[in-house]
Amino acid sequence: MSDIRKGKVFLSTWWDNSKIKLVIIRHRRGNHHDEEESRILEDFGSYEREIPVMDITYDVSLNPQSDCWRVLIITDDWKVYTIKDDYFCNLKNDDNGNVHIKLNNGRMQMYVSFSSSDGCIQDIYKIGEW
Repeated sequence: MSDIRKGKVFLSTWWDNSKIKLVIIRHRRGNHHDEEESRILEDFGSYEREIPVMDITYDVSLNPQSDCWRVLIITDDWKVYTIKDDYFCNLKNDDNGNVHIKLNNGRMQMYVSFSSSDGCIQDIYKIGEW
């Protein structure tokens, strides 16, 4: 039986030495393009805290569809960063639906945390310059 819920994504940044010009955040259930939410944020600050980004739909059924995340970052000096493809980090039944994403270029990591269950850490890496 399906247990589909609604949640919210919040973004915080700790980004030294440059400003974030553009951030694209994408969430998919089961990595299906027709079950996707995404948001583009422009001229985002280097040290932002808990900025509301978007609403999401997630699955906590007995056999849930995994939560797949993608992030693309472009800085004001036109460097482009991302995380690995098909990065899965799942909300659980006990979570309240709030997802907190933190981007840190000092450690080059993205942190995903939830209200109750364990979060995830994923490396951020540079993919080029414009």
